[in-house]
Amino acid sequence: MTDPTADGRRLRGDASRQLLIDAMIRAVARHGLPGATISVVAELAGVSRSLVNFHFTQKDQLLESALAHALHCYQQSLAVVLRHCPGTPRARLEADILHDIRFAADHPDLLALWYASWSERQSLQQYRDTTLAADRDYRAGYAACFAPLLASEELARRCAHIIDSFIDGLWLDCHLDPSSFLVDDACDTALLLLDALLTRYAAP
Repeated sequence: MTDPTADGRRLRGDASRQLLIDAMIRAVARHGLPGATISVVAELAGVSRSLVNFHFTQKDQLLESALAHALHCYQQSLAVVLRHCPGTPRARLEADILHDIRFAADHPDLLALWYASWSERQSLQQYRDTTLAADRDYRAGYAACFAPLLASEELARRCAHIIDSFIDGLWLDCHLDPSSFLVDDACDTALLLLDALLTRYAAP
């Protein structure tokens, strides 16, 4: 039989961990990675430092969990969008591209977490460990959608690289100057680029 007491403790523990992860993300967004100390995280979460240390013995563990949570949020959001888009390769490309632009605008704290993690050697390695494989998979997904639309798989790979890099640039714009970032304009520009690539390199 399931022990309801143990289940309750597990649920409370999971809730406490998530509270701290959310606080870590806010701390990085507000204070940068160096300023996101255990004490700052505890203060933002409204808990004692000892509780943070109970769940995460080191700041690196907390950052790793925050990065994993950020990736999960992105994956869940994208899955919802793709579940409701038409099944054609072009429709999937458009849905994926528009999702990524809007996701960046809607989740500035996650954007700040990712950019902060890229800025230091140790945190960059944690990003590579938690997220880089997924980044590669997403680019491969672009290439798979381009493949039936273009003249060769090599062109599909290169166009996927172009789109992926372009979205990275939009994310940087959004991160650096969010008040001036126009989501609709960015979406229109991205679709213009997609249309140009498909027109220029369309399969005969």
